[in-house]
Amino acid sequence: RIRLNNCHDGIRRNIFDAFEKQWSEGCFSLHREWISELLQTYYDPMYDYQLSQREGERLMSGSRSEVIAWAGDYSRCFGRK
Repeated sequence: RIRLNNCHDGIRRNIFDAFEKQWSEGCFSLHREWISELLQTYYDPMYDYQLSQREGERLMSGSRSEVIAWAGDYSRCFGRK
């Protein structure tokens, strides 16, 4: 619980800094940092947990580019573009 609170404090600070820079300079680049941190510290572990609890066969697993290529091939098999 302490780790989570420290994580939230860091992300909260990064969000605040990102909006400050956005409002003062019109720059959106700092938003990538807090979004990336949130994905890595919260959503990735949650996804891994949910996937481990899932029953049944996985259709596809791979890198972003592998999944995109697979999805394109999969949709062509069913006549979609």
